[in-house]
Amino acid sequence: MTAGEAWTDERLRSLTATVLGEDGWAVTDDDGVLHLEPAEAGAEAPYGGLRVLVGPQPALVSVVVQAPEPVPDDRVAAVARVLAEANAGRLVGWFELDPVDGDLHVRAVLDLDGAELAEEQVAHLLRVLVVRAVDAMGEWVERIGDVVAGADPVA
Repeated sequence: MTAGEAWTDERLRSLTATVLGEDGWAVTDDDGVLHLEPAEAGAEAPYGGLRVLVGPQPALVSVVVQAPEPVPDDRVAAVARVLAEANAGRLVGWFELDPVDGDLHVRAVLDLDGAELAEEQVAHLLRVLVVRAVDAMGEWVERIGDVVAGADPVA
């Protein structure tokens, strides 16, 4: 693909799987959702799992790094305070917390609709997106776990 050609979801999904496979991820496609696991034998997926979604808007890629466990109902407000700090100033990705079921994850998005980028440029952006999303969870997972266990979120 050259700069100027439109990015279709199928082409973007294929490039994502290829690039991340080259970077050492075992990629499985589950009805359009790419699930990533470290390809190294015995290695575990980061945190609660890593997946890449293409769509639902045209040429939109979302990288989602799941927290190890959902946040219990009685700690949602406390964890939300920590996430406000975690999201402040973040240049790539953000934490999302569902107050109903406690689902916590980092989401990083790349919107290529109308973008005139070469395949190599998009490959680089995909790699950065995955690394930054995984790093964000890694940076905050211990503090979030402490707050889930009862620590003061402001400390």
